[in-house]
Amino acid sequence: MKILRFDSVGGGSGDMILNALLEFCERQGISQGMIEEPLHRLIPEHFHLIRTEKGSHGMFGKTLKVDIHAHAHEHAHEHAHAHAHAHAHIHRSWADIREMIQASDLPEDAKRLSHDVFYALAEAEGKVHGKPLDEVHFHEVGAVDSIIDIVGSCLAFTLLKADGISLSPLPVGIGTVRCAHGVYPLPAPATQELLRKYALPVSSDNEPCEMLTPTAAALFAVWPKAQIPGNAVIGSSFNSFGHREMASRPNVLRVTHYESVPAPSDFPEAPSGVTALWETEDLLQFEANLDDITGEQLGSAMTSLFLQGALDVWFTPITMKKQRPAIQLGLLARPEQRQLLLETIFRETGTFGIREFPVRRSFLFRRWQTVETPYGPIRIKIGTLGMDDIHFAPEFEDCRLAAEKYSVSIPAVFRATLTSVNPSSCK
Repeated sequence: MKILRFDSVGGGSGDMILNALLEFCERQGISQGMIEEPLHRLIPEHFHLIRTEKGSHGMFGKTLKVDIHAHAHEHAHEHAHAHAHAHAHIHRSWADIREMIQASDLPEDAKRLSHDVFYALAEAEGKVHGKPLDEVHFHEVGAVDSIIDIVGSCLAFTLLKADGISLSPLPVGIGTVRCAHGVYPLPAPATQELLRKYALPVSSDNEPCEMLTPTAAALFAVWPKAQIPGNAVIGSSFNSFGHREMASRPNVLRVTHYESVPAPSDFPEAPSGVTALWETEDLLQFEANLDDITGEQLGSAMTSLFLQGALDVWFTPITMKKQRPAIQLGLLARPEQRQLLLETIFRETGTFGIREFPVRRSFLFRRWQTVETPYGPIRIKIGTLGMDDIHFAPEFEDCRLAAEKYSVSIPAVFRATLTSVNPSSCK
């Protein structure tokens, strides 16, 4: 079970949430491009996501800026949470945004989650302004950067395969905020409606500024909630900073990845009465020879294929007729993803033909165990062949964090972890 815990000190905004999820995606091998490229296809405006190092009040992490390229009809102004983004004068309606999401090539679960977040916002805005849903026009939320924050966060959340989120009490700010309709008390009316309807926890420890934006409130409201189980361990954490400097605290949203350690019964078991040596599943393998594609296009194709559900994608150098150097694309997928992946290969690579054939993949039964090392507790994945534990793989992220903490090399932590394993206790 994977849970993301949000501990709010400086409040929360869409860019702070997206910044944290981009960090966790990168730690799991999901590049920023895998989040950013689908957004480029969704949104006609040109933009880029820029993440920079940040420190405040003795804490360190990163900030995110949505850099929207200047156009004749754009101007820059400060976001309510001090995004310092360039905003377009685009007042999209709930119907406009709904149509954008439905027509996009986002994965279905990311579409559904993005739709639900915007629906919650439209419902809150409609209630406070006395308008039917389809007549709700977003101003701040309809701006380009806020669409990026919401859809990008929902896409990253689904790619991380998180089971839910846990929230600390949320500071909301005191005083007033200037919105498109005028000056309002804090929390902003739509934010307050989301807090009320979804019973989000609120902190009374506030500063005189907007600390929780409607975008963040909607994401927190709609995403599934989960309790951190008693057997959970901390996988990693990250400090996501906003842009506003605060007087009494760092403007930070700390996000921690908790994961429950599965018992052996959580992994596939052999059928009753049968001693299985390993688990098997039937998959499809696709191949295509490519001799007229650039390296950049190959990278983009790989990103799209992973987003559409490919289990593995690889490139192999080959030589084709007339001694032309080329690349063979290889892809492994489950049968239910066949149609979508075939279409993606044709669209993204320009190939005129794809070979496909069934394959059977065999893999070891596995489980997790935490071992004590001179560098603290480290999780290790154990592969079992029949009744014998034969492979021991320390969790890289645990080793990396321990290496940073104790100023040693990652291989040193790996060796210490393997030395600490007692194979007889792992059965």
